[in-house]
Amino acid sequence: MGSVLRRAVLALMIGLGGTLPAAAQDDYEALPEGENKDLVYGVCSGCHSVNLVMQQGMTRKKWDSTLEWMYEQQGMPRLDEETESKVLDYLAEHFNVEQKKDGGQPDTPSPFGTVRPLMPPQ
Repeated sequence: MGSVLRRAVLALMIGLGGTLPAAAQDDYEALPEGENKDLVYGVCSGCHSVNLVMQQGMTRKKWDSTLEWMYEQQGMPRLDEETESKVLDYLAEHFNVEQKKDGGQPDTPSPFGTVRPLMPPQ
């Protein structure tokens, strides 16, 4: 199912025919392997680069409140409960506070300069 979902997501991104742009393939490959990687890529990359996600280091509770912020303030369509839970599981496992290095700074500089957190501090 994972490879089928991945192909479907990637096909949607590139439209009919053609190939996946190198930048999008690099973005996908940058995500850590794990259950629901394809799902997280599909959900997150629809609005922003996964690099923005990968530089975060948040607790599951903070990831949950970030999704709520995206729903309420950014107009993100609400995910069904099962999908949301799978996305939060992946994010909390791979991009938690313990995974964040260098005092909360990304390991490599962003090509976009200083990148702000996904949501304002509370």
